[in-house]
Amino acid sequence: MNKSLTTLVFGLLVGLSSVAVAGDSKETNDTPAKPVAEESKAAPDGIKALNFKNLAGFKYEYPYEEPKGKPWELKEQFEKRVPEHIRKLNGTQISLKGFMLPVETKKDRVTTFLLMADQSSCCFGKIPEPNEWVVVDMMSKDGGPILMDQLIEIGGKIEVEEKWEEGFFVGIYHLVANTVKKSK
Repeated sequence: MNKSLTTLVFGLLVGLSSVAVAGDSKETNDTPAKPVAEESKAAPDGIKALNFKNLAGFKYEYPYEEPKGKPWELKEQFEKRVPEHIRKLNGTQISLKGFMLPVETKKDRVTTFLLMADQSSCCFGKIPEPNEWVVVDMMSKDGGPILMDQLIEIGGKIEVEEKWEEGFFVGIYHLVANTVKKSK
């Protein structure tokens, strides 16, 4: 897939999510999301086992347009939207379980995918909240195995940052995966 198609996939996902957020005025910032990917067990030394209960446990309302301003203003806005315990995960080696939605492939391998909290977020079903997916790029240039319709586990360094591409919100969680495997 090319960059425009990737942007279209992210834009569609986020656009649908923003419609859902805008239409649901009953929720407050204290309302946790309800992901269903099972909780990760203890991981090897130095790797923090996370789950989507950790990552999606707060109401995240991203701006509808890419924020503009001075760096310190943007940082302050980000800090208001994302709790400190989540921001502190930035740069941490993690393991995380979820469901794969391929975004870019090379031959029969995935190079970029979204790791989703549950299968109903893939293709048809409920619209995921922006903190219920992780944008995953494979460390290997050859990509990794395509493992759809099953619980998988990924490992790598997580980046917690609001990213925008061609005017579309991409996400707040990003990870370069050094491992992708079927979950046990």
